[in-house]
Amino acid sequence: HAALAGAIRDAFFAAAPPDAAGGGADATSRLRSLIAALRANVALRSCVLDGGSARAPVLATQDPRSWASEDVKAQREEWASSAMAEASQRGSSETRACPECGGRAVFES
Repeated sequence: HAALAGAIRDAFFAAAPPDAAGGGADATSRLRSLIAALRANVALRSCVLDGGSARAPVLATQDPRSWASEDVKAQREEWASSAMAEASQRGSSETRACPECGGRAVFES
């Protein structure tokens, strides 16, 4: 797997935009994210091993969120749906005077 690891490293550094010090900070961060994803996501690990060195440039340009397992992706979708539902409920609530203190309170139906 050493040749594959080297190909992936080279692809990440080739795809990274150079920073003020000459490049590499973004590539290093993305490589760390990939390592964590490969440990946690068996399907991704199999895909990378099956794809070999030819898959390295594709990995280097992917959004790291796509490396998550299906469970994590489902959880993220649930969080997004929940946040949208909460945000849309806030828009439909009314602000009224509080009967106890006279201050403003959100009235939810």
